Amino acid sequence: MEENVFTKFINFIKKILGKEEVKQIPERVDTKPIQEQKANIFDELRVTKEENTGLLKLQNQYENNEIELNALSDDDIYNLNELYNTQIADLKAKLADRKKELTILQNQVNSYSTNM
Repeated sequence: MEENVFTKFINFIKKILGKEEVKQIPERVDTKPIQEQKANIFDELRVTKEENTGLLKLQNQYENNEIELNALSDDDIYNLNELYNTQIADLKAKLADRKKELTILQNQVNSYSTNM
């Protein structure tokens, strides 16, 4: 195995200090699998977005009173309900995250003001 700069430096210091055990530090590990996982996640998001585009158009038309409820099929109504439920769940999650951020900021402000 080829020695990298850090291994050479540590071995040099150990020789000077008198330690006889010389170890090698492994070189940097490739991060390709993580990058591939990120790419896969983005691909999945794109596919999901493309699938929901038609449903989002249908939602927009329904909300603008361009389509009446009785003109929709049972599947369309079911899919719209599912879309609304997922949108509500996403909004609740975002709201919870914002509340956590606000409490953290509030605690920082309170600790800052008490330290003065």
